Amino acid sequence: MGETVLFSQVNNQSAAHAAQQKEIAMHKIIAVLALAIATLANQAFAAESPQWKGWNAAPYAHSLGEACKKAPEAINGFNMPSAVKEHFKQTLGIACMGGTKVWLTPDMPLEQMWSGKSGRKLPHLMNKKSVGELPVLRSPDGRTYRKGAVAETAAAFQWTFVYEGKTYVLYLPWVCYNWSWALGPPVATSPDPLAACYKIPLDYRQTPGVVWDEHHAARIEFHPDGLSRTELERLARDPCFKVIDATGIHVPYHRCEVCEISGGQWPPAELAKAVELPEKEPSGIFTAPIADGIGVVLLPHWAIVYLGIYCVDVEGYVVSVPHYTGWTAVTRFDLVTPDEMRRTLPKGKLDRVLSGVKHY
Repeated sequence: MGETVLFSQVNNQSAAHAAQQKEIAMHKIIAVLALAIATLANQAFAAESPQWKGWNAAPYAHSLGEACKKAPEAINGFNMPSAVKEHFKQTLGIACMGGTKVWLTPDMPLEQMWSGKSGRKLPHLMNKKSVGELPVLRSPDGRTYRKGAVAETAAAFQWTFVYEGKTYVLYLPWVCYNWSWALGPPVATSPDPLAACYKIPLDYRQTPGVVWDEHHAARIEFHPDGLSRTELERLARDPCFKVIDATGIHVPYHRCEVCEISGGQWPPAELAKAVELPEKEPSGIFTAPIADGIGVVLLPHWAIVYLGIYCVDVEGYVVSVPHYTGWTAVTRFDLVTPDEMRRTLPKGKLDRVLSGVKHY
């Protein structure tokens, strides 16, 4: 009996010792895992630093020429309204046209910035960065500066565009060509709710053959080209879509069959092409009377990316385009291109007056 008890006690001590060693080993594993997780978290935090301090550590391009060629791709990747993207792409092209030199100062906020390849990380967008403060401690001739008194700044090209009440600023820093953008100062508000709308002036008083109604008003038709049915409905409801004349502010009337009502029709494809009209009739047609033939059409900013065709009803005249002699036309017209509207958007209005200069 005594030997049996001794043997049992020895076995119990061995089992307890093994369990203790196992528990110690488990604590070591947990400690190592915790250290690894903490290290990875610190590395991730460092990688996602809210400040841009590693200037030229991961350039998006290695020359100005390369950066300009990559501009459309970079702009497309930004979280901007499509109209803003299109404006910047049209303005810059692939030669970075129209930029002005500025300095990016410490703490300037950037909405997004492109980063180039870094280690295994491919070029990617960084969000919500601010320009870091990189202290300068000595002058070029060796004099010391007080701590915090002087910091480096980065030179950049800048482009600015105001769209729907917001200022969008595009940057190209010279140090790394990392395309970036930010929101600029808020646009001053106006007590006039239509002040921010884009304006297209009209004057048909000297237009040959204008047909006047009983109120001495000329009738115009506005064909916006390329809008979907949803966009046409949005335009019709937009507070900025108005016509102003001597009698007040009016909402253009939307009619899809206005050409047939007025006794005319869209010209055949070859004739339309010959006079620079779209070959196919746009689906959206708006019409409005203009008292005394002089007034203004107002558009929301989002709609300026579409070609506008402005027709005014006139007495029938013989078409002068070869192969169509004998045909009669009952409108004169003007074309307003997206490019000229984008170019003049900072001024808020088209820099010419529509008067029906084009005819068949």
